[in-house]
Amino acid sequence: MSGRWLIAGTLLALTDCGPSSSKSDTATPRDCETAIKQSLPCSERYPDKNGPGLLLGCFPFSEPERISGAWVIGFETNEFYEGEKVSASLINKRVGDTQLEIDIPLRRPGPFPQLFQLNFIGRRSLCDMGFPHHIVVVDRIISRREVR
Repeated sequence: MSGRWLIAGTLLALTDCGPSSSKSDTATPRDCETAIKQSLPCSERYPDKNGPGLLLGCFPFSEPERISGAWVIGFETNEFYEGEKVSASLINKRVGDTQLEIDIPLRRPGPFPQLFQLNFIGRRSLCDMGFPHHIVVVDRIISRREVR
């Protein structure tokens, strides 16, 4: 997903990252201030430097919960609108502030975004993640309907 590099790069660029005070501390930070301070050293533990493993290992997230809404995914687009019904009008909606980190097979993106109605189990970021402000890591899809 093209947004993964954007997430990782933005998070690392926005933080004041220095050497970790404790190299042996590998627990997920419980607060945002600690997560920001330790983001660069923490990210070095993850070979792909992006994805759910890095996010869940380096930043605080909620416990898994059931979430539903509309998801718009395409070239440079990854917008999740919680509680909304999927419709073509979402393509032109202002940029939201929530992105999904999800691994589901998608057809090759063409010139038009794909639209999905999703119901899933996921975890919400507890910190402001920069851009986007919120990330939801999807643990398990309950239902998925592609509209376009």
